[in-house]
Amino acid sequence: MIGQILSRLTLFAFVIFESNAAAVLVEKDHYKIDWATSRLKYESKGHSTEGFVSYELAEKLAWKNGISNIRKIAESAFLAHYADKPETPNLTRRAGLRAAKNVFSMGTQYTSEGTVNVALEAQLSNILGPFDLVHSTDAKPDYKKLKTTTGIIFVPQCDFEPRADVEIEDESGRVVYSPSKISKVAYSEVLVGRWYRRPKRWQLRRSVGENPKTVTLSCHEGGRLKTSKGGLSSIPASEKDIIIKAARVVFLLK
Repeated sequence: MIGQILSRLTLFAFVIFESNAAAVLVEKDHYKIDWATSRLKYESKGHSTEGFVSYELAEKLAWKNGISNIRKIAESAFLAHYADKPETPNLTRRAGLRAAKNVFSMGTQYTSEGTVNVALEAQLSNILGPFDLVHSTDAKPDYKKLKTTTGIIFVPQCDFEPRADVEIEDESGRVVYSPSKISKVAYSEVLVGRWYRRPKRWQLRRSVGENPKTVTLSCHEGGRLKTSKGGLSSIPASEKDIIIKAARVVFLLK
């Protein structure tokens, strides 16, 4: 019976950490940042050292070590992400504490030797979200109302790395897409959207529905992105507002 339980938990943990080849991933030792789900995933281990097998003690140790390490990862990631901003060094500790307070588990694996593996995760919004960000609204609109256009696929025409603070301008230089235009709920879930390379059809359908609008982006100095001619103008205004606030957006990278 115990062997069957351990086997099922092992399989569950494997599924949790299975790599998504189409997603934009940053993979390090023991953790990965998945820009398609906007989550940091960390596999933490704990082992009883009291001379007897104690799953409770090992699990507590796995959680303690995992949260401590996620805090350090968050501080480092925040510092690197906003390296060009003078106030960043003073905010890294806050970023680490924010991430550590919002860690959750997606699965636990127990071994017969007393080792416990916990699949911990943290939303990237709690790691990379700007502290001075003010959203246009709190609630995420009902994107199921979308008919003509169900989402937007942005395609940068350069080597572009995922960011939590992306701003997109139209031809005149007016900002048409940014974190502040996204609802608080949507940003907490997927930041500015999902990031893929060569996604499968089901991944696009899940992210931007059956009828997305594809918009190419030109790249400019300072990491600025601009829409192609026409840009978002062909999307009905009411639907465009829903898409932006709900972050029904995919960034398709090379």
